Amino acid sequence: MKEIYCNQCGQQIAENDFGYLDDHLSVEKTWGYGTAIDGDTHIFDLCFECYSDLIGKFKHPPSGREV
Repeated sequence: MKEIYCNQCGQQIAENDFGYLDDHLSVEKTWGYGTAIDGDTHIFDLCFECYSDLIGKFKHPPSGREV
């Protein structure tokens, strides 16, 4: 498996004791036509801390159920 780094803070997404990557967010988005970046695909990863910081700035928090 390749090494994965958080695009925000630069920290490596570590493997846990079982050989799995720590929980993180991976995003792949291909932008549609009518945008300034027509057809571009952006791929990035965020560690849990950076994800938490990001959603803390949302005016409308993500929907879903809490576990």
